Amino acid sequence: VDKNTFLKINLKSLSDNYKTIKKKVRDKCIVAATVKANAYGLGVRKVVPTLIKSGCQFFFVATTNEAIELRKINKKISIYILNGLVVKDLELINQYNLIPIINNITQLKKIEKYQSQHKLQIKIALHFDTGMSRLGFDKLETKYILKNKSKLIKNSEIQLIMSHLACADDKKSKKNKSQLAKFKKLKDYFPNALFSLSNSAGILLGKEYHFDMVRPGISIYGGNCQKNENNYYKNVV
Repeated sequence: VDKNTFLKINLKSLSDNYKTIKKKVRDKCIVAATVKANAYGLGVRKVVPTLIKSGCQFFFVATTNEAIELRKINKKISIYILNGLVVKDLELINQYNLIPIINNITQLKKIEKYQSQHKLQIKIALHFDTGMSRLGFDKLETKYILKNKSKLIKNSEIQLIMSHLACADDKKSKKNKSQLAKFKKLKDYFPNALFSLSNSAGILLGKEYHFDMVRPGISIYGGNCQKNENNYYKNVV
């Protein structure tokens, strides 16, 4: 590595981008920040405090280790782990007050069993796959959960219901409306949870897609997230 090579990060642009997103969503919509992979390589130790000062209180990371690093930066923020539940990390998840995003029935059963054995209540998020086909409860698992919710979820405190848009970068894609319709159907089953569907590109689809929380990633760092559209955000690098 060339020790004379520097990457200059403009933290004011980062803050401005966050505030621009805040203006695009309705007043009570939470703007969370996706800071996985060391804030996309820009450094969480500078990026996260800047975002907190800008008003951000909700953060998404990929792994338990990333989540613990954020917790050491701030004790009060809410930290969600995108990659799901790693059973051997359950003690750490409880210790550091982290929120695992549950992606399948096996994970759900394991976290419920752990809480029952240790007489705990852990905050969780549930990820439903509405068309991305990457993470989240698939169609069959979703039917099973909705039918057996009271039997399956006895201990966990459900903080968030989420899904992820597959084609939000293309405003004309019919898949956006399809996923939106599927996601809306979940509202009746989880009346007390926050709902989140939109990533950076999803935010630009309009307020119908914003629900209670949006989860921008690339747009915070200045990246363009819509095809054939002007970039609304400032370069951070």
